[in-house]
Amino acid sequence: MFLWSVGSIPTLGTNPRHFVGGYFIPIHYKTYGFADLLEFSELLKTLGLWIRFYSISDCFVSTLLVQIRTMNVALRERKGKKRTKGNHKGKQVIVFYLDYYSKEEGRFTETLPIKYIPGSTEYGDYSKQKAIANQIRIQRESELLYREFSFLKERKESINFIEYFNDFVENYQKGDLRMFKATKSILVDYMCHNGFDIRKHRIKDISPDFCRGFANYLKNSHLTGETPYNYFSKFNSVLISLKQKELLQVNPVEMLRPNEKVKRLKNHELTKQILTIEELRILQQTPCGNSNVSDAFFFACFTGLGLAELRQLDWTYIIGDCISIRRQKTNTLIQNTLPKSALNILSNYKEKDGLIFKLPSTNSVNKTIKRWIARAKIKKHITFYCARHTFAVMLLSESQTNLKTVADCLGHTTTAHTLKYLNHVNELKVNALNKLPCL
Repeated sequence: MFLWSVGSIPTLGTNPRHFVGGYFIPIHYKTYGFADLLEFSELLKTLGLWIRFYSISDCFVSTLLVQIRTMNVALRERKGKKRTKGNHKGKQVIVFYLDYYSKEEGRFTETLPIKYIPGSTEYGDYSKQKAIANQIRIQRESELLYREFSFLKERKESINFIEYFNDFVENYQKGDLRMFKATKSILVDYMCHNGFDIRKHRIKDISPDFCRGFANYLKNSHLTGETPYNYFSKFNSVLISLKQKELLQVNPVEMLRPNEKVKRLKNHELTKQILTIEELRILQQTPCGNSNVSDAFFFACFTGLGLAELRQLDWTYIIGDCISIRRQKTNTLIQNTLPKSALNILSNYKEKDGLIFKLPSTNSVNKTIKRWIARAKIKKHITFYCARHTFAVMLLSESQTNLKTVADCLGHTTTAHTLKYLNHVNELKVNALNKLPCL
């Protein structure tokens, strides 16, 4: 329960101690912004709470025990309706529900949106479903336990979700920071598009319906490949951090069915756009409109560098016929021999001081490439990053390079990501075989 804090009573820790019909709760007054424990205790007394014990250490009163009476909350199961169609027609659906009871208020129940079918994984594994239902039970018990002094949790519960996301991004130190920023941007788009007020949407307002809606928004967007999955994964990472900080009792994403989440594509389903060597030659003969953009794009096609690396590329990274630079995303060192095509591009730049390519914004670069591709009459959706994919596929198909070498050239730490490019290589083989002449 996210209101407990460790006091100076070692035998209590952060867990409540039961008595008949209620709990003893250790509470630290500074958690709620009170400068004086006595002031805090008097406020609790006015609410009818029974303070039982003070912990005194070195003349510093740090923790008090509050006795609170609450309801019993039990997790139970019952039979739901039988399935009338589909693969599980005729099978019994089991539903989880909460059973509330107290002498003062009697008994009532709450049906949870957690189900399972014996012998089926349609709604998820039984043990996992039960664990999620039990987390909800704990949350409900916590809400009942603290309803007598709900003002204490107001500060934590009223934290704005987007403000928390902003703080998360500002303090994030890993290489995929750019992906978290992009996730926040499309999350704001989703909220605005669906009428959510980003200034008032609180952490406790993040419900399974909200998560389900965001997943559907990503699935139906213009995003392709693994991007929808990556965005939903980053969104889930933020919710996991909320749960770790005890600002959420249950991660609402865990309550979604597998088909309601954004699935990760399998390797053979990936559709990364690449250019063939013939298409690159056509592009070479087509005016681009910005020589820095076209040179940088061709250089990326023969080195595998991304736009982030090319923005910082100067002559200090070029050592003879080799390049030595770190990937911005993973900080992995890339040390490759430059192929002849890349060296030919560099030979056009006589000034050996400062940045090699002077590139506009990412949006401008991709707009320039889009117009360039259209002039060349190549019917593909190509962005600057496709140059990196083109480099990988050319190594695998044209040079017959092994997977480990390709991974090293790209700066991948493992071959897991490199496997995705084999799909294109297999397609090229099939197309080549289909072009064989008939007898």
